[in-house]
Amino acid sequence: MLLCFFIILFCFNQPASAGPFIQTQVNIPDKPFSPFIFDPFHVDVRPVLGEKSRDLQFRASITDPEQILSANLYYKQSDELGYRLIPMERLPGMKPEFTAKIPPDQLWNSTVRYYTEFLTQKSVIKTAEQSVHLNGFEEDLSRIPDLVITEIVVNSKNRKGKDAFEFIEVYNTTHEPISLKHYQLRYRNPAQGTEMDDVYSFHTNPVTLSPGKPYVFWLRKKGQEHLTVADFNAMYKSQLKEGEHVSVIESKGLSNSKSRLVSITTNIGEEISSAAFRLKPSWFSEHKSLLFKYPMDGTSQMKLISNIEEEPTPGKVLKAQIPSEKKEISQDIHKPVIEDMTVRKPVKPTESIEIKADVQDDQVVKTVKLRYRTNRKDDFKEILLQKDHNDRLFHHIIYSPVLIGKEQLEYQLEASDGENTAMTMKKIIDVEQVSKAHGLRFNVEEGDTVSGLFPLKATSDQKKSIELLIDGKRNQQVFSALEADPYIAFDVKGTNLYFKNGVSIGKHLLSIFDDSTKVYRTYTMPIPEAEMKKEGLQTISFHAGTKTSPVDRLPGENHDDFELKNVRMILSNGTQIPPINAKPEKEWRMGDSGNAKKVRTFQFEIPKEAYVSTFMKWDTRRLKEGPHLIEAKTSDEHASIHVMVDNTGPKIKTNVQTNDPYKGAFTLKANVTDRWSDIEEMKAYVDGKPISLPYQTSSSELNPGEHTLTIKAKDAAGNLTTVKKEFKTVHEHPEPPERVADKTKMKSSKQTVLTKDPTNDKLDYSFYRAYQYTSLHPSMNILKYAAETEPPKSFNEKGEMIFSHEERNRIAFADGKSVETKDLHRFPYHRFQIKVHQDVREKDVVEAMWKGSSLSGRKVTMYAWNHQQEKWDKITHHFAKDQKEFYLKGLLSVRQYMKNHTFDLLVQDEISKAQKPYKMVWMSDTQYYAKTYPHIFKQMVEWIRDQREKLNIQYVFHTGDIVDDSKDKQWHRADTFMRVLDEHQIPYGVLAGNHDVRHKDGFYAEYGKYFGEKRFANKPYYGESYQNNRGHYDLISAGGNDYMMVYMGWGIKQDEIDWLNRVISEHPDRIVILNFHEYLLVSGNRSPIGDLIFHQVVKRHPNIVAVFSGHYHGASRKVDELDDDNDGKVDRKVYQILADYQSGPEGGQGFMRLITADQEKNQLHFTTYSPYMNQEHFYDPKTYGDQDEFSIDVDLTPKMKSVKTNYFELNVYTNVLIGEARGVKSGKKASFEWKGLKPNEDYYWYTVAKDRFQGKAISPIWKIHTKDDREETFLRK
Repeated sequence: MLLCFFIILFCFNQPASAGPFIQTQVNIPDKPFSPFIFDPFHVDVRPVLGEKSRDLQFRASITDPEQILSANLYYKQSDELGYRLIPMERLPGMKPEFTAKIPPDQLWNSTVRYYTEFLTQKSVIKTAEQSVHLNGFEEDLSRIPDLVITEIVVNSKNRKGKDAFEFIEVYNTTHEPISLKHYQLRYRNPAQGTEMDDVYSFHTNPVTLSPGKPYVFWLRKKGQEHLTVADFNAMYKSQLKEGEHVSVIESKGLSNSKSRLVSITTNIGEEISSAAFRLKPSWFSEHKSLLFKYPMDGTSQMKLISNIEEEPTPGKVLKAQIPSEKKEISQDIHKPVIEDMTVRKPVKPTESIEIKADVQDDQVVKTVKLRYRTNRKDDFKEILLQKDHNDRLFHHIIYSPVLIGKEQLEYQLEASDGENTAMTMKKIIDVEQVSKAHGLRFNVEEGDTVSGLFPLKATSDQKKSIELLIDGKRNQQVFSALEADPYIAFDVKGTNLYFKNGVSIGKHLLSIFDDSTKVYRTYTMPIPEAEMKKEGLQTISFHAGTKTSPVDRLPGENHDDFELKNVRMILSNGTQIPPINAKPEKEWRMGDSGNAKKVRTFQFEIPKEAYVSTFMKWDTRRLKEGPHLIEAKTSDEHASIHVMVDNTGPKIKTNVQTNDPYKGAFTLKANVTDRWSDIEEMKAYVDGKPISLPYQTSSSELNPGEHTLTIKAKDAAGNLTTVKKEFKTVHEHPEPPERVADKTKMKSSKQTVLTKDPTNDKLDYSFYRAYQYTSLHPSMNILKYAAETEPPKSFNEKGEMIFSHEERNRIAFADGKSVETKDLHRFPYHRFQIKVHQDVREKDVVEAMWKGSSLSGRKVTMYAWNHQQEKWDKITHHFAKDQKEFYLKGLLSVRQYMKNHTFDLLVQDEISKAQKPYKMVWMSDTQYYAKTYPHIFKQMVEWIRDQREKLNIQYVFHTGDIVDDSKDKQWHRADTFMRVLDEHQIPYGVLAGNHDVRHKDGFYAEYGKYFGEKRFANKPYYGESYQNNRGHYDLISAGGNDYMMVYMGWGIKQDEIDWLNRVISEHPDRIVILNFHEYLLVSGNRSPIGDLIFHQVVKRHPNIVAVFSGHYHGASRKVDELDDDNDGKVDRKVYQILADYQSGPEGGQGFMRLITADQEKNQLHFTTYSPYMNQEHFYDPKTYGDQDEFSIDVDLTPKMKSVKTNYFELNVYTNVLIGEARGVKSGKKASFEWKGLKPNEDYYWYTVAKDRFQGKAISPIWKIHTKDDREETFLRK
């Protein structure tokens, strides 16, 4: 057989491509065929740069390949290690070639030695060993960490069924000894992050690593304390000395089957080096080492060079693992600089203190320590601080249980770079305790005000019997009591956001804790003494809550799962009382999974000596108001104070006149006083509207008739007084003026008007020029059309038709005649284009008035073309209750709506697009796609784009959690993918979920930046925006159906509900679908905010048919039948639907809801589909039934639309004064003469009548027509 062998070396980035290669050719005789090693010809290898993201590929070309049973490549990168094997694969095609490649993550040296071996039916053919040199592996000591991890054993020999001799080996790469006083060894589950690290600190028991030497840390497990370093040496045949070469760390051990990471960090958490081992069972052969080489790329990540081949060698390293020479360390002479950023204001007992600092150094900060104490007699407690990865500052929270009963916190900060240390001055933060006094004392102070049933206490440090006296009289009804309310404190971790976990005493809920916690966090809350038992054990219960309640309010709801420990009761003097039925250090599992419990109770016994106070329920209502003497006595102590008793509210006097009505300007005033207490709060209202006193107003500003001034005042004792005063105002405004005479000549006109003032005031008349335009005016152009959208997309639509002469005449007068435009499948409108007089200016008032009708239940809107923004602006609208005529009136801004002295207005009814089957798509909670699976997000929107025409997709919903962490990278991805819909004009709506706004922070800035109003403002379907698209609505019409898609983002309160009610009420003819992030639970019950929305929004509007939501992981629905007119019959069904698939594999695998309109059945049909999986149904119908596929009933019958114009006019009210009449009595005529007019011309004017009390009335615009000069000439002749 002739074997031609070619070995080709490739280095490439993505797919393999031609590059530097080696080629040899060997001739082998046919027979005899026996194992041999042959020498290849000259190998031509050109240097190849780098190892990053490049494969090292080998290719062999062989004659007569049918004889080959297998082919293997053997390679090694160090003579200290054995060869590794890679099977070679035969390439497809006629040319007989085999290939193998070494992935870049397995390359770690500049020299790779290799040979190949071919197995035939009779023998093994082995090529000679060759080598190839790779660039990019040059040693740079300045980029190598001072400490590196060289060896880890994760699966050692067992003792009593447990790995007994696991170890981590660390090597000092420098020429100086390194004390680990400023370093930590960490063991991490990468999926949980650094917060959950197992940390082994050497700060209090430092270990020193000799230069250029390894050091071993033996991880001894619990129960193996009997094993010694001698046993360790016997296992590995080593001679390590404890404290010199090896140290014992008491540990939980290393995982044999999970991906984990070991790192060396400074005490502040900055990583020096790290060694990761992945989830590959073959890596963890028993009694084999994981060997690592120092990083050569400037990072801290060690390079794995061997996993299952080598026996453990603790205390020894290979040359391949370490630099060729020791690293020099420069001398550091500068101290770190500490900036204490702590807010040092006094805190209350239940408040915690956050210590905050910035520490800088010219090289590196290794240790930052906080020392604090709450008693000058005590030693300082030391805490090592970690640098926060977000703000790069140092934080530490001193929780309130440490502060209760203490008067102050004293603290100091220290920082070290390993050689130099800096310290701050000692600083003090005061703690405001309930009582800092000593000796015999009260729970009130001299001069305090009390009222009602007051809990009076007296306390003595001597714990003696106390006698209480009021005004010298002893009170018999006294009890022993605690001086102040105690506290319950506890530590929890693993809680999840928005689960309402709770703490209770009896039936009283003390508090809810609903934040996320990865590490233990301390909570402290007061226990009202009134809720405690008078004697016996006090029982505190902890509840693993659902997202709606701390208790099982709704069956089937998921409960939070978390860990609870260190439950303790703390008295006001700082005494901590552990529970009698539990060990404080024990971790308790709370929740509804495994052996966890939804409720756990802890019992506390308060010692009798803690009841240091004497207590009485002092009914101050039985005493006269004013000063009273309180005394307390013991056998050798006496204390007394004076307090004020005040059980009546403030006195309120006003200047309101109740007999005669107010006329003109007047001021409402009030004098609020209290004899015994300060005034704490005062509020005033006129007719329910808040005002500030004194309040200046007038009869012209208020409606005529009766009014109510309400004043509420509360004193420091909590007593409230409410006073209501009725008053009246006259009817101030004159009646609208009437024209009573018109004497118009050729060049002048005398006009006479008359009006009456309701209080007979004299009137001043001002006469102004005006302009009026109707359909008979030649400068008005009128058009009609039915557009595709409402309002039209452009200024003038192609296909508009001009009103005929007959049609213009029909709308010239408001006489019942009209012109109607109907359409079933488009938006009918009438457009009015008016060129006004050249004298019209910005300050003039322009009014448009339309009279007409539409079909019952329709919304008719007047729009004006905004020349600045180039869009149709809504001016006003009306809902037609029937087919009777109505008016639309609106004022127009000259600056916005006039261009070239021309206004464009249109009046339009709402309709829909051509009737044709259509679909809508609903996606939600795309957060994991934006964070981890962007390829799925991309496929989802591209599928919508590609299927738009085929499926007639008319709209896309997104119900929030667009991103996971509100970070720029995720926002950029979401922006890019959703922009596919923008670029292809596919209508869609979005809202913000809790992840989009940083949960409880409610931070909408990033959401507004990427998905704010600006993104949607110019889209024809986009309706009104609420707070930069925090809420909005879209007007969508499809298949003859008119929808209103209403959205409101995370953090819904009353203002948001009020906005929802307003905009929905303005569109009663639309099919409304509400969209929220949180509304329906997985159980099919509404969340608390969902209940609020249902009762305050859904039930109020008969046109709401469905509510969509996400947030909760799963799919469910709830149907409510509503009787809108209270006649005892069901008028509609409201379908409340949850769809959130993020808990599935890959963040939900791209499943979306498809909604199909079936107009024949009057139904919307829901299905689920994933373009990524090309699969229907997230939930298998065989198991889950109609969880994913169902229909809801909606009236989808297309509605006829109509706009019918009866009359239209445009009025211009200028401020050009053309005449005046002063001091005219009420009911008397007022005249003016308008001179300088032209013959045979139309002129318009109006008048304003005012009295001296600010009463005012404006007349309509009147027309005059001057006589024809030819007619005058004829008459004179």
